[in-house]
Amino acid sequence: MAAVLRDADGGVVVTVRVRPRSSRDSVDGASDGALRVRIAAAPVDGGANRRLVDFIASVLGVRRSQVELAGGPRSRTKRLYVRGLTAGEAARRLGLERGGGSREGGGS
Repeated sequence: MAAVLRDADGGVVVTVRVRPRSSRDSVDGASDGALRVRIAAAPVDGGANRRLVDFIASVLGVRRSQVELAGGPRSRTKRLYVRGLTAGEAARRLGLERGGGSREGGGS
């Protein structure tokens, strides 16, 4: 988990591997040092990045303004900075403490 979630100044950095153009938005656990996330939006004009930020904010139960893209805007592997959460709290909210699992989100 250390590579997926890392405590940072006043928040947590989440390493995410995104699969755009999926049938639904969902968190599919963690592997290879990244949280696996499916996003229904296409990677056109930043649409998938915006949806990723919205979806992660929803899953973590924080305001969208607390989540920002910190790296990888044109890559499938991205870093998100979430203000106001610790790595431990983020792991609990993502269900990573129990060995992963899938979390589905609502549509657009």
